Amino acid sequence: MNIKRVINTAILTVALIPLLTWAASAPPKPTNTGNVIEPKKQSPPPAAATPVYKPPVGRGLPGGRVGGGTRGDDRSFVLSVLAPLHTGLTLQEQPILYWFVSKRMTSPFELTLIDDGIKPLIESRLNPPIEAGIHELRLEDYGVRLSPGKRYSWHVTRVMDPERRSRDVLAGGTMERVESIMGLSTNTRPPSLSQATFMYAEAGLWYDAIEAISKLID
Repeated sequence: MNIKRVINTAILTVALIPLLTWAASAPPKPTNTGNVIEPKKQSPPPAAATPVYKPPVGRGLPGGRVGGGTRGDDRSFVLSVLAPLHTGLTLQEQPILYWFVSKRMTSPFELTLIDDGIKPLIESRLNPPIEAGIHELRLEDYGVRLSPGKRYSWHVTRVMDPERRSRDVLAGGTMERVESIMGLSTNTRPPSLSQATFMYAEAGLWYDAIEAISKLID
């Protein structure tokens, strides 16, 4: 499992507000032309071209982001998942989930993904240190595939005291895989990552939009 890769923390601000804008105007990486490295020229997007996340309408999606913040003796950190306040949607069988911790942690963390069943689909322990920043939970690393129409919940937990689990700090969200929405389907291939952020955000595909903008930031 490769969950220690920390993504640019600018994505946190982008993800926790409904405007997915920052990466669309990020400067491109330089291209190598012989011995001279010149920046690739790119026209800035129009001022009105702002990808805006629009929650799905009429789907009745309960659940959403829970927990996080601080708790217990250590109130100097923030733990949060990048999830909406309702059940977020994805077209993918194996989406990437993102979570944030505000500072370096020396206590263990646990990652959990469950469906309606009793046994968790993912139950993984991360040993310290846990670096500050935004981290990934890749379902592909665990061989887990989401089924359409089923609701899943996922959690990140800081274990403050293994002997007193009531002191745990937990953050979590819910998600559902759909096979199609607003003309997009599992076979949709956006022409570019920049356009993907627009398409997924407009369609209410939270997890796909966040993944696209994360890759664009990278």
